[in-house]
Amino acid sequence: MDLKSVPLNFEIIKSDENKLFIINKTYRKIILEMINDLTSLKEQSNNQFVQGRAKHWLLQINKSGLGRVVVRRYRRGGLINQWFLGDLFYGISRPINELNITESARQQKAAVPEILGVILKRAFGPFWRAEIIFKEIPDAGNLFEIITDLKKYSNQLAVFLEEKKKIIRAVAGAIKKLHQAGVFHHDLQLRNILVQKQPDGSVDGYTIDLDKAKQYQALSFSQRVNNLVRFYRSVEKWGIGRGIINATDRLRLLKEYFRNEEFSKQKKWVINNRCKLNLKFHKFWWSLIATDDTD
Repeated sequence: MDLKSVPLNFEIIKSDENKLFIINKTYRKIILEMINDLTSLKEQSNNQFVQGRAKHWLLQINKSGLGRVVVRRYRRGGLINQWFLGDLFYGISRPINELNITESARQQKAAVPEILGVILKRAFGPFWRAEIIFKEIPDAGNLFEIITDLKKYSNQLAVFLEEKKKIIRAVAGAIKKLHQAGVFHHDLQLRNILVQKQPDGSVDGYTIDLDKAKQYQALSFSQRVNNLVRFYRSVEKWGIGRGIINATDRLRLLKEYFRNEEFSKQKKWVINNRCKLNLKFHKFWWSLIATDDTD
C-alpha cells in the first residue's frame, strides 16, 4: 500500500523528506494550522489518556466551529514489540490502511468517526512514527464506561431496563452497519464502541479504532460471527455480566443485529458454540497472564 491509495477527499502534503501530512480537504487550513501548533496544544491539554496501548490527546480547536479533536499516536501491541519497537513501524501502510477503511465505511453509512488528518514522520531509514487525527464524537463515552454507569439506575428497575435496551439497540446497529460496509474489526471490544446520548433520550452507537481492520467486498456469516464472538469475549472478560449484562441481553443484541434477516436455530447454535469454545480458551489464558488490558 502506498500514497496513491489515499482517498480522493484527502490531500498529501510533503513537508520535507522525513515528514508527510495527509489532510482532509474540507478542513485543510484548520488542520495545517493545528499541526504547526501541535506540540504546544498537547502541552496545554489537560485531557490526555491511554486507551488500549495508544496515547490519545483531546484538543480544543476554536476555529470554524470544529470543536474538539482526538489525536491518537500509533503504538505496537505485544510485549516484545512494545519493548523493542514501541511506536516505530516499517513503512506507512498501517495508518493509510486505517484511513482508507474508515473513509470507505463512512461512505457506506457506517457509524465511524471522521478522520481529519494523518501525520507521518520518518524516524530513520524505512521506519516511521504516525499519529491520526479524528473529529470528536461529542457527549459520547465508550461502552465500558456507559454500561458501568448503568449501576446508578439499579434502584429504578424500569429505567435500568429501558436504558439497557436502548444501548443494546445502538450497539447492535453500529456493529451491523460496520459489517454491512464489509469491515472486519480485529479489536471489536468495549472501549472501541462509543455510545452517544441525544437530548431527546435516544442513543447512537459508533465503532472506532479501525487500526488493523480489514475490508472485504462482503463479510461472510462466519466472519460476522467471529467478530461478534470477539465482542462477547470482551464483555465476559470484564465481568460486566455480573448484575448488569445477562444472557437475555446477549440474546437481545443478536436479535437486534439480525433484525430483518433470518435468525434461525442453526445460526444461534453456531454462535453459541463458537462463544463457548472461544471463551474456554481465553479464560484459561487470562488466568495465566492476569492482564488489565481490555481485550
